[in-house]
Amino acid sequence: MTFMRENGQLEQFVEARMADLETALEAAVPADAPMSERVAALSDALADKGFATSVRPGPGGYTVQLCQGHCPIQSIAEEAPEWCEAETRVFSRILDVHVQRLSTLAGGAHVCTTTIPVATAAAKEG
Repeated sequence: MTFMRENGQLEQFVEARMADLETALEAAVPADAPMSERVAALSDALADKGFATSVRPGPGGYTVQLCQGHCPIQSIAEEAPEWCEAETRVFSRILDVHVQRLSTLAGGAHVCTTTIPVATAAAKEG
């Protein structure tokens, strides 16, 4: 990783690999389904790729948390956090909503956690 980073190739490599992942995941996530169903489909698609995933409700019922308890590229991501950052951008593009990465296995947490909005306050009130 150091060689690639020093030669300006790491970002390009990560983005190319993430483009492949995005294509595969996007095909599994129905664009017209409710957000909670889209997140569940994303979780299932990640599981098919070797990630141990789960989805749990977030505080207040406005969000869910996509959790990844196993990452097949964790040792690589520990040296190159660009992988985790790029993966977060992929999730955001696939779901067409801003997501927030709260923790990563590569960063020393026990699970990767991404918070995803599933409802707005206005929708919950009305």
